[in-house]
Amino acid sequence: NKPFVHNLEGHDLKQIAATQWGDGRIALIALGGDGQVYWRAQLGPNMDWVDWEGLQGEDIRFVTASANEDGRLEVLAVGGDGNLWHRYITSDGSWSGWSYLADGPVSDAPVFLRNGDGRLEAFTRAPNRSAAHIWQISPNDGWLAALSSLPFGDATDDLSVDRLADGRLVAISANASTCTVAGLAQESPNGEFRSFQNLGPACSPPPPAVSVNWLHANPDHVSVGSNTT
Repeated sequence: NKPFVHNLEGHDLKQIAATQWGDGRIALIALGGDGQVYWRAQLGPNMDWVDWEGLQGEDIRFVTASANEDGRLEVLAVGGDGNLWHRYITSDGSWSGWSYLADGPVSDAPVFLRNGDGRLEAFTRAPNRSAAHIWQISPNDGWLAALSSLPFGDATDDLSVDRLADGRLVAISANASTCTVAGLAQESPNGEFRSFQNLGPACSPPPPAVSVNWLHANPDHVSVGSNTT
């Protein structure tokens, strides 16, 4: 059987993030070539799609999205100023306006995950090769006032995040200069991060680049694949 392909249209889209609402509908959040954000979603689970709609924004560089614990969508964006901005669906079903979330500078698209207690958490990289995170104070609620550094103890050129079966989040960092990969994991679900292992060299330095190609959290261990270019 041939897979079904549906044309979702769009024009001059630079980046697309997909997420799922609490009721199972899929939503797409896209960054347009004009620096604004657009979105479209299914009418219902496994149903057709509504047309693209604008979420505005100005000089947006990166965008990502996730669903809150109550199912409402939240969009996180990196502005031209390098800071984090967000916009979300309110309790009455309408979109909020764009609002400032935290100072950067952020150098690429944040990684969005949800903690075991329902709080959203975002992970970022900065131009100085450091990594940081920021999280909701409580599920479906406001956010921490500023980014908090992740204690990798080494430069981060690539960052991947996943969730273990017990609910803990795990972050993997790759350093292109030393060709090493290191990991952080929450001490307990929803808890603080600690260094759990230096995963050793991914190749013989000095490599032109090293990145985390994939990260998969198995029930009792983490599998990491890396590549060099």
